[in-house]
Amino acid sequence: MHSMYDTSDTECVICFCSYDNVFKAPKVLTCNHTFCLECLARINVSHEKGTTLVCPVCRLETQLPGANGLPTLQNNQEIFRQLPPDMQDAMSVRFNRKKGRLWVKRKVDPASFIKPVKVNSVSLSLDVGRPPSQVRSRTMRVLRSNWCYCLAIFIFSLVELLKGVWQHHAAGSLLLKKKTNLIVN
Repeated sequence: MHSMYDTSDTECVICFCSYDNVFKAPKVLTCNHTFCLECLARINVSHEKGTTLVCPVCRLETQLPGANGLPTLQNNQEIFRQLPPDMQDAMSVRFNRKKGRLWVKRKVDPASFIKPVKVNSVSLSLDVGRPPSQVRSRTMRVLRSNWCYCLAIFIFSLVELLKGVWQHHAAGSLLLKKKTNLIVN
């Protein structure tokens, strides 16, 4: 099955940014539609279920591979071949869904254990947003449930009952006060 988009196009159809070999790497879904890794990560964190990804074009669900998820989806090699030569190899990118972050895994050079480590001020990470709060979604499920509706009816009834008792008590007190005033006068 071929993508409905021209594979010679080197732009993501969601964000319209050019593909690259880092966060804009062209990833292929089960349906053969291609999108950049960053857009797929943003879609992934915006849904409760993090083990699958729904294609924004055809709605077909793609099972995410293994523990590393999104970055391990297949790259669209046709698009990679159209990139400049220095960008035709994908960098090792990791994804932490809970933190909503993509980052480049740095290669460890065995010689760096001997040499002093230089600190690079440039961060090779990208925030893509956080997944919906499980507490918030659990609260919404409770609010939508029949249990919550029944509790609301019970509380409303209890308030009305207490108002009636209080009004009856207040009316009785007023009547008693009037009788007391009549006796005194």
